[in-house]
Amino acid sequence: MDVKKIENIINNGKLYIYAGNKKTNKSEVYTLYHLDFKKSLKEKFKEEHINFVHLNSSFPLVNYNPVVKQNDCVEKIHCTDVSGLEELHNKFSDIDTSHNINYKAIKFFVFKYIYEESELLIFRRHFHSNKLERSFKVLPINGIYDEMTENKFLTIDTDIDLLILDNYTYIFEHISIERIFVMLEEFQDKANSTLDEISKFNNFSDFESIRQSILSNGRLVRRVAKLSEEPERSTLFLKDIDRTFEVIKNLDLNITINSKTKKFILTDDSELNELINLMQDSYYETLIGKRSGTDEVN
Repeated sequence: MDVKKIENIINNGKLYIYAGNKKTNKSEVYTLYHLDFKKSLKEKFKEEHINFVHLNSSFPLVNYNPVVKQNDCVEKIHCTDVSGLEELHNKFSDIDTSHNINYKAIKFFVFKYIYEESELLIFRRHFHSNKLERSFKVLPINGIYDEMTENKFLTIDTDIDLLILDNYTYIFEHISIERIFVMLEEFQDKANSTLDEISKFNNFSDFESIRQSILSNGRLVRRVAKLSEEPERSTLFLKDIDRTFEVIKNLDLNITINSKTKKFILTDDSELNELINLMQDSYYETLIGKRSGTDEVN
């Protein structure tokens, strides 16, 4: 992450601010609204964004891992791997100018800095205030105070969830990339493809039930989707089924297998975690101590 370049673009660039809505159940996923701010407030955003980048610049850069949140680091992912980014970017030329904003529906803010040939995007999720449920905020309108409800204002701060520059997305808040973009939907597609390959082996008594249980669990979906990076790995446990039986027996795994048909019989969702460990080839034995264990990172 080029901190000097980021600082130069923010300091010298023109700032455009947008509020965004994400609708995953419609063909048009994003709506963007342009927000006009006073110059003094824009300068405040610039100052605080630079401060935030400097505060986080000492953390190491690591590749984005959808399965686990990695602490004390900044994750990065190439923009071509961020599902929905291109569609959102296209919306900059198709801004809703109606000003009929449903403030409660706003999911995120985009700060777009343009300087010379460079574009820098900063994303921040919109957090709604729950305090209004227990109190009143009032605002003078033409000299008469009126209640200011959550439908009439936006809550915005200067922290950064995501920063995009030079074809890379830098992730300061792990969950935000899923909340803002359509990554979870992409994970489900990838997980489905992996499960399709596993189903071809016909080693399960009710595989479609297993599929639905996995796809309805966000963490399990991420784990299976990550296997799409190594498609051969996900079926190793089925290609050497006798070795897999031995692992299940030796480690006393919570997985039942019909010894005659050699089919897996899963009767409870609690067994899915160990099944996916088999898909990931996560069980191991140390070379020196011959200790068995599980790779928890994958």
